[in-house]
Amino acid sequence: MGYTLSFDDRTSGPINAIYFDWKHGSLWGGSSNHGEDYGIGW
Repeated sequence: MGYTLSFDDRTSGPINAIYFDWKHGSLWGGSSNHGEDYGIGW
């Protein structure tokens, strides 16, 4: 498609996120693979 990709050393540590889906009454979580961290929601 004509995109130019560039890759740099990562600039942050591990990232964890939890999304509160109020419409459906659920939680979604994700973590980067740069560490041994994890997200928990209940």
